[in-house]
Amino acid sequence: MKAAIRTISSCCVYSTILTTILCFYMEHTDNLTNPAIRLDQYWIILLFSFLLASCNLLFLLKQLPKSVLQVLHFILSCACFCLVFIVAGKITNVRPGTIFVFIFIYAIIYAVVLGAKLLVDHLCKNKDAKKQQSESEYKPLYK
Repeated sequence: MKAAIRTISSCCVYSTILTTILCFYMEHTDNLTNPAIRLDQYWIILLFSFLLASCNLLFLLKQLPKSVLQVLHFILSCACFCLVFIVAGKITNVRPGTIFVFIFIYAIIYAVVLGAKLLVDHLCKNKDAKKQQSESEYKPLYK
C-alpha cells in the first residue's frame, strides 16, 4: 500500500513539473493561436509521469547496490521516455537523428538531476556522521 501511495504522489509531482514546463514552453513559442495544452498532450505527460514514478520503485530493492539500481533506473526511464514521447506522442514523423537528440537532452537532464541528488545525499551523510561523532564524544558531567 505504501508503494502505491508513493507512486501516485511521485506521479503527481512529476506531472505538475512537466505540465508547468510545457505551459512555459508553449507560452514563449510562436504558437499564439493555441497556447493551451491539449488533452492528448496532458495524457501523454500523465502516462510518462506514472511510468517514471513506477521506475522509482526500483530503489526499494535493498539487495542490489545503489549504483546498479541507478543504472537500471536510467535505462528504464529512458525506455519510458522513448516509448511515451516518441511512439505514443506521434513524434515518429521526425528524422531519427532528431529522436537521438531528444534522448540525449533527456540524458543530460537526468544527469543534472542525479548530480544534484547525489550532492544532497553526500551533504546529508556528512552531517549525520558529524552528529553521530559529536554524540559519541559527549560525556555527561553530572550523573
